[in-house]
Order: sequence, then structure tokens, then C-alpha cells
Amino acid sequence: MTFDDKNIDYSLVTTLLKNRGYSDTEIDHVLYAKFLSVRSPNKLHNAESAAKLIKQYCDNNFSYIYIYADYDVDGLTSGYIIKDVLDKKSTGKVELLFPNRSDGYGLNLKTCQDIIARHKNTNTPVLVITVDNGITCVDQINLLKENNIEALVLDHHESKETVPDCLIVDAHGPDKDESNYHLCGCEVVYKVCQILTSLYDEYNMMRYLPFVALGILADMMELTEENIALVRYGIDIMNTGQTISTGLNQLIEYCGLTNNLYPNDLKFDIIPKLNACGRMNNIQLAYKLLITKDETECDDIINEIVDLNDMRKDLTKSAKKLIKEKIESYPINWLDQHTFSMVLDKEYSGICGVVATQAIQEYELLPIAFAVTKTEDKLFVGSIRVNDRYICLDTQEVLNQELEKGIISFFGGHKYAAGFAMPSDNKNLEIFINDLDSYIINQFSNYDDSCIQQSDELIYDAEINYDNFSEEFYRSYGFMPFNNDPVFCLKDVYCLSSHCSKNNPLNIEYKFVKNNQIKDIWIWNEKDKRINKTKVNLYGSIVPDFRNRNKYTMKIKNIIKC
Repeated sequence: MTFDDKNIDYSLVTTLLKNRGYSDTEIDHVLYAKFLSVRSPNKLHNAESAAKLIKQYCDNNFSYIYIYADYDVDGLTSGYIIKDVLDKKSTGKVELLFPNRSDGYGLNLKTCQDIIARHKNTNTPVLVITVDNGITCVDQINLLKENNIEALVLDHHESKETVPDCLIVDAHGPDKDESNYHLCGCEVVYKVCQILTSLYDEYNMMRYLPFVALGILADMMELTEENIALVRYGIDIMNTGQTISTGLNQLIEYCGLTNNLYPNDLKFDIIPKLNACGRMNNIQLAYKLLITKDETECDDIINEIVDLNDMRKDLTKSAKKLIKEKIESYPINWLDQHTFSMVLDKEYSGICGVVATQAIQEYELLPIAFAVTKTEDKLFVGSIRVNDRYICLDTQEVLNQELEKGIISFFGGHKYAAGFAMPSDNKNLEIFINDLDSYIINQFSNYDDSCIQQSDELIYDAEINYDNFSEEFYRSYGFMPFNNDPVFCLKDVYCLSSHCSKNNPLNIEYKFVKNNQIKDIWIWNEKDKRINKTKVNLYGSIVPDFRNRNKYTMKIKNIIKC
């Protein structure tokens, strides 16, 4: 099934896109002419030069190209695309390297030293390409250069004042071209490979778009006109059941999504399973799935991935209890202007970002949260999150200050989320926490209420009724990727009863009635008291029912008494 034209009424999705600020031209493009939304790869600074550099090494029989990818889904898909392309083009050797999450983010010195030692006194032309990382790896790339090894950075993260001394293609790079800021690492790689294959008079890069779609949605990139088009192209190919990866086809089939895949299925089903490999220090397993051709072997790998994801879920559940206990130990309202921090055991190293995010979800006014684990080489490695309701706070700003002071040794990421490393000295950690507290207080004192995203007003896209709990209604907008799900309002429904789940008292099943129709609707992690015998308005999105994907229900975001 593809989601183009024929059987879809576009009136609702047009409204949803207009509500999100898209112009009439952009809407026409993404609905009726996706190819007009996709920008030329030559508009990405240095992309053509990068393609020509890679071709020089591909055409040399004695060359050795190393690809150093990141350990998340964007890094996984970046590595997959460029390795597959270079395997077909290079007459020399090509090797793809993934770090473990416990190694920390970005090209590390040990890997550089290993590459240098491997090629010492060999006169082998060596190129190291970083994908979805590298823009902050100044010392590492200097070391390679000192040993006559060339480097190429293909990245999308923000650059700092000092950048690596090599050719750089970065969507957030030194050229500061905002028209590329929406690109994930995988898109940067895809565009460079588009130019590279064209140098060989080949133009068959469309087959890689399912992996580009995964990268865009996994990194939660801004869904510009171009990103919407690329995601839709990728999902259309996935819905044929014939991507170039047998493993990806098998994973889609395992999840029961063959020929019926929507963007949210990628975000909440496929991507978390692949991401679990990186979080559990085995991103190589996810890559093995993508390149394996044998269906039986793919099934075995998928079972391993599902087991890893279950382990990740158990760790997350365990961490949630630790978070709640720690939050309850703080004085009332103390966290409103302070940092939440956790030093976790090594087994939690893959979910530090999840822990930081959950802390903010648990305590909604919390400005900043971070979690770290200690590595064997005496480092604290972790993740930091900023509550996106506080638009005056920026992880890049505060972490850069800490880097300049020598408190942390490395960081990379975005405004609201970043990874970092620092010497595992408790005094250092204490200074870091105090500096974050000072940063919060200083930022709050320098801004008025405009520094806070006001969320009291309930905004919704359209009113609905029980008849809209259907596949037909979901199909009318579900094919379109949104960073924030559309919110619908179901007005004047009467709550007959409610009961808690046996496994989790915060999960509540409500029984609602309207116009003599009764619906059972679950609400997850409901912190407020249950309501009964009351008329309410429900706000949420329409989604497949977790108990039966052929039926549809409402994923409730809020309940307001009438």
C-alpha cells in the first residue's frame, strides 16, 4: 500500500499542515509532487568536493577506506548506505566501524591509534570518513593528519569555534547555511552518495530512501517540506515489502506491518527495536540484520534484537523507580530551579538519555536533568536533557562553557539533548552540577515569562466523534509524518466508570459514552485522580488499538471536565 492520491481525501491533512505553518505551495508539493520538495545535493556545502575525494580513493586499487559511524539509528543507517555504495564502487578495501555506546560519542583516539598502527610504514592511501559524528573531533583528526591519514567529516551536528582540519560536509557546519539545518546525518551521507554515484553515471539512489526515512524519524528532525517528502518516499518503498534489505523486510513483517506501515509505526515499533541494539552496546547486531540475506538467519537476529529491547525496557522500568525515589527526596519545589542528576551503575550506560528524559516527564517543571555512568577508563559518560518548555535554556551553550573551563572533556548534540564525557572525579561532578544550577538561575533572571513555552491553553486541530475511531479516518492523515501528533477533541462525553491496570495503577481504563455509544479507552501514566460519573472533553490522537491493530482508539493527552 502506498499513500498517494487515489483513495485519500486530503482535506483533513491539508488543515493539519496549515495549522503547523506550512505554505500552500509546500502543501501542494508534499501531497501531489513530492519530487519538487527534494533539494539538489549540490546545495549542501562541500558535498561535491567530498564525493570527488571519495572517488579518488575508490578508484585506487591499493586504498583503504574506514567509515566510522555513530551507535544510534541515524548512525546505523548512515553507515549502511555509504558502506553499501562504496562496496559497489571501490576497487580497494572498505571497512565500517561502530563504537559501543560505552565508548562515548564520536571518533575516539584509540580507534585513530589502531588505524595508524595498522598502516604504519605501508604507504597505503587511507581515508577515514566519519558519518553522523566527527565535527567536534579536532584532536582525533589532527592525530590522523600528523600520520598522513586523510579524514572526511560527514555530519549534521553543530560545530564549535574550532573545527577539524579536513574537508567537512555538515548540515550545521561552519558555513552556517540554515537551509540545511533540517538534515540528519543519514541525509548528509545520502546526498554525498547521490553525487558520488552520478560521477559513475549511475542514478539509482532511490532504493536507499527507506533508511533515510528511518534516520529522519529516529533523530526527530524538523519535518520540513523536504523531510516529509523523503519519509513518504521511504515508507512507500517499505510498503512494497521489497526494500534492498532482507532483514528490514523481515523486521517489518515480524511487527505485523507488511503493506500497512505508517510513520508512527516506524517511530514507536521499528526504530525502538533497532535503537535498543545501540543502547545495549550491540549496534553491530542491528547492522548485521540490515545486511543479512538469509531469511532464517534474519529471524534469529530479530529474536536477539527483541530480547535486547526487552532488556532495555526492564532497565528503563527499573530506572524509573530510582528516578521517582530521588525526586521525592528533594525539598518541595527545589527542583523548579535546579538540576536533577543521577550517577548510575554501568548496566544503565545505554539509557542515560532515557533516564534524563523520564526525570523531566516525572517532574514537569524540572529545567535540566542528566544521568551518567562510570567507564573503565575513569570517565563519566552520560546524557543531558533540557525541558523544552524553557526556550531560554540550551545544552550547547552551557556545555561549551564547561568544556572551556575543563570540567567536561567532550560533548555533542542539539539544543535540548546532548551527550558528554568528563573525568570521573566526584569533585568535578559537584562543580558541574553547581554550574548547571547557576546557569539555570542566571537564564531565568535574564528573561521574562517569554522564556517559558506557555502550555495552559488547549489547542486542537479538529473536533471528532466516535465514527472517527476508524482506519479510514486514521489513513486520512496517518500517512503524513508529524513531529507532534495531531490533537483532536471529542466533546461532551460522559465517563461511566474507570479501573486501574493490575500491573500498573497509573494505567487506567475509562468507559465513556456519547450518543448511546460506549467506548473503552486506556490512559497511560495518569497521575491525577480518576474521574467517574462526569461529563468531559477528551483531547488526543487516533491510533491503532494496542489490543487489536485492526481497531482504533484515542491516545488521550488531556481530559477536561465540562
